[in-house]
Amino acid sequence: MPTATTLLHPSLTAQRLSSEHAELERRFEALWQRARDGLWSGLDAELLAFASDVATHFDFEDEVVFPAIARRNLAGAELIRRLVAEHAAMEQLMEEIVEQFRRHELRTTTLEIFLDLWREHAALEDARIYCRIEPQAEPLLRTTR
Repeated sequence: MPTATTLLHPSLTAQRLSSEHAELERRFEALWQRARDGLWSGLDAELLAFASDVATHFDFEDEVVFPAIARRNLAGAELIRRLVAEHAAMEQLMEEIVEQFRRHELRTTTLEIFLDLWREHAALEDARIYCRIEPQAEPLLRTTR
């Protein structure tokens, strides 16, 4: 598959990623509320779209943002490893949540764990990663497949 490379201005990247955190959290809460209310019609497709958007967000950070931050020595390797591990943990939780939604069997604990981890992770990225993207003059490269 061909790839396309796009230059992203760092301040726009940081702003966009931070905004995505808030938007994705809002969407997750809305999906959870619909499930609690028993409004299952169309929910599977919406949850799969949400999971895809979360994966795209994580992939961009893992493949573009974190390597750019690491190349510039703007954050420690330990922090980057932690964030990548949290992405993997949330992706695993998302797989469990998708399966629960398919069976119409919600486990509140799983949903709460995901949402708590999401919020902590977003706050950490905002405080320790995105603030380091802003001052950089060199655009980040984004490659899409």
